[in-house]
Amino acid sequence: MPQKIITPDGGKSFAAHKYALPELGEMEVRVHVTFAAPKHGTELHGLRGSAFDRKQWDPELRMFLPKPTNPQTPSVQTIPTERDIGNMVVGNVINIGPKVTRWNVGERVFGYGPICEQHQADESNWYPLGDLSEVDAVAVDPAHVAFVAVRDGNIRIGDDVAVYGLGAIGLMAVQVARAAGARRVFAVDPLKIRRDYALAHSADAVFDPLGSDAALAIKMATAKAGVDVAR
Repeated sequence: MPQKIITPDGGKSFAAHKYALPELGEMEVRVHVTFAAPKHGTELHGLRGSAFDRKQWDPELRMFLPKPTNPQTPSVQTIPTERDIGNMVVGNVINIGPKVTRWNVGERVFGYGPICEQHQADESNWYPLGDLSEVDAVAVDPAHVAFVAVRDGNIRIGDDVAVYGLGAIGLMAVQVARAAGARRVFAVDPLKIRRDYALAHSADAVFDPLGSDAALAIKMATAKAGVDVAR
């Protein structure tokens, strides 16, 4: 039987767990997974609760504020349940349903799925690996989020942009913002290795929020004008 990685206790420990796939559907594709990756930020929210569970949106201030607490309301402690771990997988097609037309056995594909030895999903949920490396393929999801952030930010040619937080999504947002026409891109993160990477990949200047007032530093770097878009 194939195995997958699970957490039985909300991310405190992990284990390999044997499992059985359901019967292959008419439009489903079964893939032998050769490479997989988690998405730690999103998955931690699912395991431990999002920060927004403790905040509420203030439409007047246009910012999130802590939710008011009621000492008379007892807190509800959720019991962790067993959960799969992982975000994207890459592998080889090993079986297809009788009505599948997009894929053939042996083709290399990638898609969303947990870290496991075999995964199956509708044929529309798989994408051709093509010339992408396995590492490139599992980075498609954060790249898509970065692209959407830049699009929603309505960055235009000639804008000055600040990107706060240089994880995978933030570092990609720096590069996508430049490709979208940003004149200058300022990047903020407390980790030097991330700031150095941003400088080498499209950022004009980087700032450590623990060592300085990053917002003030960006103001001074733009002749006190500030940026047009901050994400």
